Amino acid sequence: MTLPREPLKIGDAGYDMSAAPPDAWRLFDPEAPDPGYFEFDWISARHPDLYHRFALTTEGLTAELQRLVDFRGLDVIDVGAGTGRSAIGLASSASHVLAVDAYASVIEFGKRMVHAANVTNVTYSRADRSQLPVPDSSVDAVVCCWAELDRAEAARVLKPNGWLIHMGGHPDEPGELQPLLDEQFPQMASAAMRDDATLPDRAPVDLEFLGEKEWPDVRLADGVLRARDFTYTADYGSPEEAAAIFGRIFGPKIGDYFTDRNQATNWSRLRIYYGRVAT
Repeated sequence: MTLPREPLKIGDAGYDMSAAPPDAWRLFDPEAPDPGYFEFDWISARHPDLYHRFALTTEGLTAELQRLVDFRGLDVIDVGAGTGRSAIGLASSASHVLAVDAYASVIEFGKRMVHAANVTNVTYSRADRSQLPVPDSSVDAVVCCWAELDRAEAARVLKPNGWLIHMGGHPDEPGELQPLLDEQFPQMASAAMRDDATLPDRAPVDLEFLGEKEWPDVRLADGVLRARDFTYTADYGSPEEAAAIFGRIFGPKIGDYFTDRNQATNWSRLRIYYGRVAT
């Protein structure tokens, strides 16, 4: 048995934060927003409706994942499940999805989204990633989308040859907004290449890595960690809505990008890591 790591203290550091009324995020002080720009955890806790509108890339990742892994009949844990987009998507083929999150307001919002989608095989549980609320070797897949993952704890709860999956942004290639974000927030800029104008049109790329190098805290069944890189374009319905969403999360100058171009879409380069865990 692998002992779980020291758990987060749920109830501290804002995990019990109450959600603001719907659409309250549309009115804020651009010079001193609360929560601040880029503070995704606190934004999602205070304004889960905003985060749900923003997180369309989660649907793209979940749809692409189901082209790689057959979830039919599987019991799945969705770690850092947030407002429910990934759990609802996985539930279309999985037997059951246990959606785990630490934020009370996010869980309540996610439950409403699951109910609104008429999905009956998703259950929410409040827990942290380092103390998942299931026994050893009890689930077929652990999925984590746009959240931190405790891989050793995930391996504990997986059955032999179970799927361990971590999804989010590409670690090196930019999304459409990255050059502008680097300009506005140079202290947060990464070393990723920014000048390849062909990125939005790139086809999916399949990669393989040595599991012990990339994921040294778990043992993969065949020693291979696989990945898929692909481009996803999210449509926010109107330039005004895209500007409102991105302006609140990243600042008004980022919002202006969409109104200046009369553009409602945003493309991102994404990556899915996936592999089977030996024990």
